Amino acid sequence: MNPLLFLHSRSRHVILQELSRNMGQFSNDWTSMFPMLVLGVLPLTALYIMLQKYIISGVAAGSVQG
Repeated sequence: MNPLLFLHSRSRHVILQELSRNMGQFSNDWTSMFPMLVLGVLPLTALYIMLQKYIISGVAAGSVQG
């Protein structure tokens, strides 16, 4: 929701906004949708893999009461 509020210029939109722009009511442009999906998900997946032990330890520390 934040990119919609703060980024008014189309040249500054994030990749997931451009992905939703390519989805039509009756047809989809699949040839441009799949590379955009990969570019949108790949950095998040790489970041999670690199920081996985910190994320898991934080979740485990938050679940222990006391």
